Amino acid sequence: MTIAVSDDGRWIAAGGSDRFIHLYDASTRAPVRTLAGNESLVLALAFSPDGTRLAAGANDGTARLWDVRSGRLLRTWASDPPALMAVAFSADGTRLVTSSTMGAARLWPLGAERRDAAEVAAVVARKSPFRLTDDGIVEAP
Repeated sequence: MTIAVSDDGRWIAAGGSDRFIHLYDASTRAPVRTLAGNESLVLALAFSPDGTRLAAGANDGTARLWDVRSGRLLRTWASDPPALMAVAFSADGTRLVTSSTMGAARLWPLGAERRDAAEVAAVVARKSPFRLTDDGIVEAP
């Protein structure tokens, strides 16, 4: 099972082997909704900095982005398997970084803007032991 708490403390998300993500109101501990759509077990969860979106990494190498308030699936990315063990948002919420069990990481732009390699490296370094190479590939240490 994996768990994430939104930065504002409003939401708790839990996911695991049942392939669902269960969203709870943190203050009341009451279930809010169940997010369906993952095709394999959920291994990683992260809320966007503003708490409006939730990213999930799964055992099949897919990443999904959800709207927290509506429960709507916003986007799905298919990465090369193996499993995505970590997901993290950039500080401004415009990018998502995923990392797999093989040490590969990918940067997924959530908007139209692009960032330079130094900023991507800072996001990766803050959330994991990975490093960004000169050609833009993220490697395990």
